[in-house]
Amino acid sequence: MKIAQIGSCVFAAWLLNVAHNYWGTKLYYQVSIQEYQEGKVILEKFYYST
Repeated sequence: MKIAQIGSCVFAAWLLNVAHNYWGTKLYYQVSIQEYQEGKVILEKFYYST
């Protein structure tokens, strides 16, 4: 996992290894972006590789 912060935004990058009974094993990259205001998350988005 890698994390970066710019101002009130936090970016986190993950590598997910998912095992599914039907689809098998898949590797996905996920990036999450969270925007904070007064210590609370006010916006959160997730981006995945395909």
